[in-house]
Amino acid sequence: MSIVGGKSFIILAVIIGAVFLDTAVIPGFPSLQKIFHLPFGIRELLLFVLAAVAWKSADREAVRGNEFNFSPIRGGY
Repeated sequence: MSIVGGKSFIILAVIIGAVFLDTAVIPGFPSLQKIFHLPFGIRELLLFVLAAVAWKSADREAVRGNEFNFSPIRGGY
């Protein structure tokens, strides 16, 4: 048994850590909402970038093997 796409676990660990980057949890953590009046924060921006990096760097064999598609995200079940 082997794990295909093992490097994705590193991205997953960073994603889990990024979830806790919150101005309500970490005093003094910069807030894009307060600085630039944006409707999202550093955490959301980081999670979006990590999702894009995860998709671009994913092992295509693993993606095909898992039969991944964007149908649930698009709303077509």
